[in-house]
Amino acid sequence: MHTADFYDLSTFGLYRMGATLANCGREYNGGWFAYCAYCGGQINNGFMYMTRDMASSLRYLPSGLSYSSYFYLCPYDNSLEVTSLTDHECTRKSNNRYTVNYNSNGSGVTGSMSSQYFYYNNADSYEGNAVSAPKNLAACGYKRDGFYFLGWSSRPDGAVMFSDRDTWLNVQNRFSIGDYPDNTAITLYAVWKPGVSTQRPQVLGGENVYVKDSSLVYVRADGITPFSVSESAYLNGATNSTYMVNDIWLYENSPDGEYHKVSVINCGDGGVADSGVTDFRSEYVLLEETDKPKVTRSGSGRVCTSVWSFLIQKEQSGNQITLIPGARAKDATISAGERLSTKSKDLANSVRIIFDGEEPVISGLEDYLDIGKYILDESETGGFPEIVIRAEDLLSGVDPNDFYVRIDNLDNGSSRVWRPDGEGNIKVSFGPEEAEKYFYFGDFEITVHVSDRVGNVSEEKVSGWGFDLKTEIKRLLEEKDGKTVFARGESGDLVIKTYGYAEKVEVIFPDELSGYSTVFDYTGNEEYEKDEVIRFMIPLYDLPEDCEGFTVTVIAKKDGETLESHPRINLVGVEGTVLDELRTSLR
Repeated sequence: MHTADFYDLSTFGLYRMGATLANCGREYNGGWFAYCAYCGGQINNGFMYMTRDMASSLRYLPSGLSYSSYFYLCPYDNSLEVTSLTDHECTRKSNNRYTVNYNSNGSGVTGSMSSQYFYYNNADSYEGNAVSAPKNLAACGYKRDGFYFLGWSSRPDGAVMFSDRDTWLNVQNRFSIGDYPDNTAITLYAVWKPGVSTQRPQVLGGENVYVKDSSLVYVRADGITPFSVSESAYLNGATNSTYMVNDIWLYENSPDGEYHKVSVINCGDGGVADSGVTDFRSEYVLLEETDKPKVTRSGSGRVCTSVWSFLIQKEQSGNQITLIPGARAKDATISAGERLSTKSKDLANSVRIIFDGEEPVISGLEDYLDIGKYILDESETGGFPEIVIRAEDLLSGVDPNDFYVRIDNLDNGSSRVWRPDGEGNIKVSFGPEEAEKYFYFGDFEITVHVSDRVGNVSEEKVSGWGFDLKTEIKRLLEEKDGKTVFARGESGDLVIKTYGYAEKVEVIFPDELSGYSTVFDYTGNEEYEKDEVIRFMIPLYDLPEDCEGFTVTVIAKKDGETLESHPRINLVGVEGTVLDELRTSLR
């Protein structure tokens, strides 16, 4: 028993094979049973009459359709013999066919890729027809500037599932493709990674740099202290370490409020720094480069880090620039052209620099220039004032860790420091014991110190006196000859100054000058500061030969408290008299 393949007249036309509709009328009892070439089932229960050659030339109908309306030929005259209804349903199915579409999945992509047909388990026939299908995905035909093709994913935002030219069997298994109906289309999405990735530029320095956040930095503009900008780029893929360039695009904020691109600074090529921009000048900003850029490479040559160093002058205070990183590189897979960093990501990595050369402004101390008098006046009424000191900086802001008020008593060495409260102000207050300790006696000094966040410093000081006594001896001729030592017969002044509402001042000269001794009684005098001058003359004669000078005692009194001062009158040798100078001048 032989298997017969059949030929469908409706499809190919037996007339073209010489068949006719005539019946020769002969009888014959030979032939073959017809069996399906795929499932092995018998086509019909009757005999079919045809030549062996004719039987071998017949073909099957498409899989899954009824084998009906077949036409058979007379073996004698090759004419159409009989029509038989077989109603055969083939039990074998053809493997499914699937379509793979390739999506470029990104903007700025060039190239194209056609869809492909694949067959389940790489079948070589489909619906009764022989097929020749690819066994692998097509090579990626897309290109995207600045990006590196990693592979294919089943989702636009998915991870890589299939490599370039991956096998169809891997795809059908990952998708469980057998669960999909015939002629299902699947889409693969290209997965891209930037060919060169930039990092956000880092602005480096010491106290002259304040990083407010990752995208905003303040730099002191003093023309003395340099700052640096560091930028790193990473090359994805096989690296050609002899070529990678970091760029910094400089934008500035002009007085019209608009940003203008003013320069590009390049760095790096084969590990050797470019010359850079010795001076970066524009209409509004001047950056002075202090050294050539420095380039280092790491990560098997894939990471290129460039560092630039600059100075900015004080007159640039208030100006600002925006640094936008960029990078260009060649890798080992590119024969011409460059990989470029992605513009949108570069913009997201930008850094704005504001230059600050202004010192903070201190307020609150200007009302207390005569601080000693103010404190004593307030304390006389039983109150001790609270002094509020403020500081303001409109650029980088006040550094709360370097803002303080300090009071120093220069006589007794006592000192105290006040720092800002929660509102950023300093409130200086003290009780009676502290007031007496710091202010009532001797010289004192109040210092307000503040710096902004980039190290610009402001400092204001006021000095004062509580109950204080100051004295000084002056020669009348001192301004003329610059000498401070008296000759016999010379005149001078004893200058006395008291602070803090002194009640009485007693002046005691030595016996040789006792005629100048006196008492100043200030009863009823409510002046805070009092000045007195006593003119005296050194005796020309009647002084011991070894006399080297005199000490004057000045005593100031207030509320039972006593302050003393002992100014000294120094004399020249025994021969030193005004007459000696007169004789010299007469010669």
